[in-house]
Amino acid sequence: MAREASQAARELGVDIKYFQRHLGVLPHDYTGIDTSRLTFAGFCIQALDLLGALETSSTEAQRADWIEWTYAMQIHPSAKPQSTAANDYDGSHITMTYAALVVLLTLGDDLSRVNKDAIVNFFASCDSPERDMRFVFCACAISFILADWRGVDIPRAFDFIRKSKTYDHGFAQTPGQESHGGSTFCALASLYLMGELRDGATVDFKRTRAWLINRQDSGFHGRVNKPSDTCYAFWVGGSLEILGSHQAFVNVDSLNAFLAETHSSYGGYSKHSDDYPDVMHSYMGFASRALCRDSLVGRLFAPLNISQRAFAHCRQLGLGQSPSGAESQATH
Repeated sequence: MAREASQAARELGVDIKYFQRHLGVLPHDYTGIDTSRLTFAGFCIQALDLLGALETSSTEAQRADWIEWTYAMQIHPSAKPQSTAANDYDGSHITMTYAALVVLLTLGDDLSRVNKDAIVNFFASCDSPERDMRFVFCACAISFILADWRGVDIPRAFDFIRKSKTYDHGFAQTPGQESHGGSTFCALASLYLMGELRDGATVDFKRTRAWLINRQDSGFHGRVNKPSDTCYAFWVGGSLEILGSHQAFVNVDSLNAFLAETHSSYGGYSKHSDDYPDVMHSYMGFASRALCRDSLVGRLFAPLNISQRAFAHCRQLGLGQSPSGAESQATH
């Protein structure tokens, strides 16, 4: 038993180094998605947090630099009405805004320099977040973190989620599409963050749970007749966690066996067993282990996809609130 624990600790050391390397320099294959660099930084910082290595693997000065780097990408309103761009070639992005707030919370920042009014105005300038379930989630997550819901049309968002529920009780990216593990997570998390997750209203817990459970073979897949994929261990697992069902219904032994196949001896997780590891799947692999209550990984607050430690910090700041302060029915 002691030998197995020692081996597991050594493997985590390799993973910690994997995320440290990617925080310093991203491989050239990431060049084409440089506009998503905040997301990749977030995956690395969040992973180190879950692995209990954020402070031991970086200096206080490095963490302060990461905070300043994140704030350097904040776009304040220009003199133009309804404009959030600093210049004609620069613009805000809802997903990167969510990623930035998660990075800042995980690093222990107090968010005092976040321009809430600029974010609210940015939401108003968007064509509509209610065109893609991912953007609905980002809008709800941002508003929940900041405890400021002025930028979200809650009835419209709620209606969009309701219309995106499919015949099999999963949720689609948009109305009329097929159920998807990632979209289902975004829908359930959004309802939770809005304080509107109720059994029987929009979500039939039993039937949605059944759809989610059926996504597990060895690991989890995101759509019917698709192979298991490391990231869905979080997207589907996180959905079950939001419904309070992960511990009772996930076959953890089977999932761990799948994750062992996608784990690299050089650190990180890949999408499938025959792929190279990447930052996104690597973080999701550890996030899924957090949901499984892995003793080597910290706990996760699933609706925001951040550590319980970072969420507790958010609450200590007096933030992290639903629109009316109402609590959703399911537990996380």
